[in-house]
Amino acid sequence: MFLKINIYALNTENLGTYMGCFKDSTFTDMTGFSFMDQAMSVDACLGNCSRYNYKYAGIQYFLNQYGLPSTESL
Repeated sequence: MFLKINIYALNTENLGTYMGCFKDSTFTDMTGFSFMDQAMSVDACLGNCSRYNYKYAGIQYFLNQYGLPSTESL
């Protein structure tokens, strides 16, 4: 089974640029910061990842969020 994850590139204004939807394994292939919240939103995820100085943010099913230091984590 594969899951889908939406990836955003963060910029200096703490806004995300949507990079696309990618295939991920059942347990995420991504490394870095991770956080789970049933009320997760795109804006909350982008804010959290930006606060920790990650360059990329990923969201799975508006529940799991990931902060990524580089695209090598994808």
